[in-house]
Amino acid sequence: MALRLRQAGVKVFLVATIPLAGASSWRGNQSEILWTGADGRLSSGQTFEALLSAASKARFVYVDAQKERARMPTDDFTNMKVDAFVLFRRASPMKSYCTL
Repeated sequence: MALRLRQAGVKVFLVATIPLAGASSWRGNQSEILWTGADGRLSSGQTFEALLSAASKARFVYVDAQKERARMPTDDFTNMKVDAFVLFRRASPMKSYCTL
């Protein structure tokens, strides 16, 4: 929808949030995240894992996709047409309230 709005001339700002470790939960099934901070990197080659290690108190990394051609942990994320990425150090799954 956001891409259609943008194509129609409406100003939008698209942000994708990606955890770099932890777990997710979907319809009662919990699973570990399939990638790590070592799987993505800045254009300089520095991995997100190394970046977060150097900034040990940082809880997330903000990447302005217009200024930084970073490689995200998966091609699906890398190919997203977004304005920015917020990469969280760790994800914790929420309790599933889905009744399906």
